Amino acid sequence: MRYVKVAGVVAAGLALQADMCPPPAGPPPELVAVTVTATPQTVAVSETTSLAANATFSDGGKTTVTLQAVWESLSPAVLSVAAPSASAVLGTGLSEGSARVKATYRGMSGFVDITVQAL
Repeated sequence: MRYVKVAGVVAAGLALQADMCPPPAGPPPELVAVTVTATPQTVAVSETTSLAANATFSDGGKTTVTLQAVWESLSPAVLSVAAPSASAVLGTGLSEGSARVKATYRGMSGFVDITVQAL
């Protein structure tokens, strides 16, 4: 009889521990959009604009991916794009005109248009 009680206590303890574990995770949320911003969106030649990229996921979550994205100026004669430090991505006006900048994160791209004005 004593053995049955001990086994019952042990079994109850294991059940309690199993209830304390979180449920199994489902599939991770999917990337649904990359949004790119420039602040400011109009600069003069030789001035800079700060660029940022944000990812939106299927569960509604959002996160900044500025430093993880791959950046490209689609108008390199008008605006250059560089990451001069580990904390920023900047666009620098080179000549008057309009420039489109692309940021790609996990295979998805977002774009922003920037105007460069003469001095």
